[in-house]
Amino acid sequence: MGTQSTGQGIRMPKTIDDPDQILLWSMDEFIVVAGLIGVGITFAQLFLSMVGAFFFLKVYRRFREGRPRGFIQHVLYRSGLTGLETVTIRNPFIRRFFP
Repeated sequence: MGTQSTGQGIRMPKTIDDPDQILLWSMDEFIVVAGLIGVGITFAQLFLSMVGAFFFLKVYRRFREGRPRGFIQHVLYRSGLTGLETVTIRNPFIRRFFP
C-alpha cells in the first residue's frame, strides 16, 4: 500500500527554472532557428538561412546574457507585439462582462 521510502529521496534537477533544451539551444532559440531554416528550405536558400541563424544566435545570446530571465517577453509586451489574450489579465477597456 502506497510508496516505500528507500532513503534516497526525490531526485530534483539543478536547473529546474531553466527553459527546455532541444539539442544545443533553448526553446526560444530553437523556434527562431527552425523558422529560419524552414524559410530557407522554402525559398531554396538553405545556406543563407543557416548563416542568418548563426548570426542571429550570436546577437541574441549577447543581448540576453546580461539581462534578467523573461526580459524579451516583457519587451515584446511593452512594445505591443503580444496582446492581452492572457487568462489572468482582463482587458481594462471592457465595461461590461457577460456570463
